[in-house]
Amino acid sequence: MERATAIAEFERMARRVGRRPEDFLPRRLYRYELHVVELVDLRPEAARAAVELKDEDVQGDELRACQAIGEAAEYTGREGIIAPSATGSGTVLAIFFDRLEPASIVRTLDYEAWESPPMA
Repeated sequence: MERATAIAEFERMARRVGRRPEDFLPRRLYRYELHVVELVDLRPEAARAAVELKDEDVQGDELRACQAIGEAAEYTGREGIIAPSATGSGTVLAIFFDRLEPASIVRTLDYEAWESPPMA
């Protein structure tokens, strides 16, 4: 959701696979206008506890627990998930484009081209 979070997630992804951020460039960071009807909101601690998702599941390098929640959300017709960032700061939003309701809006506003590693 926040530019700094997107940069931190990008750097974390590169580290997790043992590569440098430069190896994944060029890249674009898009900014969207959003209105979605059916999101799973995992920001509250109680919501994560309800699906048995621990902070170490969110922040660790093992992705199975988070992927299982995402698969369940998509299977049950949700349009996406909003959750705390794995970096420990900020919020991430994953949209399931094939599950969008007719009343939902996902409109590209603009993008920032990354030719070199972005600065926060």
